[in-house]
Amino acid sequence: MSKQQTTPFFRSWKVVPILLAFHVAIQGLILTYITSHLPRLTEINFPPTTIEDAQHIASIFTSYKETHFELLILFHCSCFYLQGKLVLGGALFGIKLGFVLCVLMNTVGGFTCYLISKLFLSDIVHNKLRDKFEALSERVKEHSNNLFFYLTFLRVFPGSPNWMMNISFAHISAIHWYQVFFSIFIGLMPWNFFTCEGGEILSQIKSKSDVIKPETYLQLAAIAIAFLIPPLAKRFFLQEQDVKVKKQ
Repeated sequence: MSKQQTTPFFRSWKVVPILLAFHVAIQGLILTYITSHLPRLTEINFPPTTIEDAQHIASIFTSYKETHFELLILFHCSCFYLQGKLVLGGALFGIKLGFVLCVLMNTVGGFTCYLISKLFLSDIVHNKLRDKFEALSERVKEHSNNLFFYLTFLRVFPGSPNWMMNISFAHISAIHWYQVFFSIFIGLMPWNFFTCEGGEILSQIKSKSDVIKPETYLQLAAIAIAFLIPPLAKRFFLQEQDVKVKKQ
């Protein structure tokens, strides 16, 4: 009888909790260092419930940016896993620097998930997530002629399961690492840009009267319309693929 092959410990999912604990420890040290060097927040309402509260917090971070610029960037980068980081980037650093920081953070984060999956999560992807993995593999096979475009397109669409793509693409032989990296980098640019722009717009609102200004409504409406473009484009793309399949 042949012995059942087992995955070496350092190539199994059991390493991931160790990496996670190490990551949390490093993040804790970074945040402790940052907060120990920044002035303490006093007498603020958090989370803000009024425009005045939000204004007060924004003024504090603005003063931080002027006196502790490097620490504020480090703080923002260390919070890459938190919701609202894109809006925060636009509000704190403006559309130019905020957009660059957010694109780089998202690209590094997504590609790191890809590498972790490639090294340690083979068993989980092929066993626990088999159905989703096989479905995604089949879709990739259908678009082998325009693979990079398809991978980038999936990233552009806000509703795509990025976490599943990050861990699954590592185990599809047709997909190369550089295709994953640049599809994340390029594909997430639109979402990052419009979200950072939304944060910059919100940071410019100083009072309730600013909220009802026509310019503000037009800017927010433009952002909302921009968010509709990816799903409409995806629907058109899928319809084109269906037509090609039927002709074959």
